Amino acid sequence: MSEVLVLLFLSSAMLIGCYMAGMIPLIVTLSEDKLQLVSVLGAGLLVGTALSVIIPEGVNTLYATQIKQLDALKHIHNNEVTAKDVNVAPIHAAHGSGDIIEPHSVIGVALVLGFIFMLLIDQISSSHGRKQAP
Repeated sequence: MSEVLVLLFLSSAMLIGCYMAGMIPLIVTLSEDKLQLVSVLGAGLLVGTALSVIIPEGVNTLYATQIKQLDALKHIHNNEVTAKDVNVAPIHAAHGSGDIIEPHSVIGVALVLGFIFMLLIDQISSSHGRKQAP
């Protein structure tokens, strides 16, 4: 149930942020530079949401599909072993169930941090290029 609440919170935050970014130019008279900044912030909010929510959920779906397929194969394999009447010791997990890190929870953060890092590199390199020009 908590995953649903997190998804609703993130969706609401995106809705409010995009709505506010869209309303700013209508409420306040802005210069072209300021208007471009507001446009970039709105687009950044959408890209950030895509990187932190949509892509990780897609990866989670892919992983869940693979896990279901592996469980089905494991079930088939266990039935074959049972049919042959072979005694096999049960396989225990090396880690406790609390030690498992969900890959989709890390992917969103990694994508956003990578995106921000590349943006900083681009901004730093473009600011140095402008200063060198006469």
